[in-house]
Amino acid sequence: MKNDPQNLPDEIYQKVSGNLLLARQRIAADENFTRAVVWISSFSREEGAHGLVLNKPMGNNLGECSPFFAGTPLAKIPMFNGGPVDSFHISILACIRNFMTGGHSIQCGLNEEKVRDYANNPAVKLFAFAGMAGWAPKQLESELSAGFWHISKVDFNEWEKSAEPDLWNRILAKSKKLEAKLTLRSPEDLSFN
Repeated sequence: MKNDPQNLPDEIYQKVSGNLLLARQRIAADENFTRAVVWISSFSREEGAHGLVLNKPMGNNLGECSPFFAGTPLAKIPMFNGGPVDSFHISILACIRNFMTGGHSIQCGLNEEKVRDYANNPAVKLFAFAGMAGWAPKQLESELSAGFWHISKVDFNEWEKSAEPDLWNRILAKSKKLEAKLTLRSPEDLSFN
């Protein structure tokens, strides 16, 4: 993918949207993306990209972060640091399992009524995110061209086990690509190499 970011094929936008980016190394000393697993909700040449960091738990739940949710069925939803953009905004993401097909889908940007409907549904796992990841037009294209990210399909089985920090390790370990195996074994800070 080491191409001129201006000349990336149009297919890259479909390949990345709805999938995961796994950081190869520390990106510009930004701790938000060290060994990050980012679900990309949208990516276009005109709008840039938006997503959520899935593997940076905050160690608390929605009810502890916001008194508005305390004492509600939503209080126990685990909180994650979704990224450095708009860190006071809370997004709820639903991972929905289809028991008939065994498939999954992701919904984000849910309104409060929809989240409450999902709260007691055993087929739905809810996650809350403070902030988001965002890239201006051409910014993510440049990072992809520079080789900062692995692109991966969403592995719902791994994500359902746990969206903890080791999600990055587990997804890379399942990859058949040599570069993913090398990334997994590389130090967090490449200057130690």
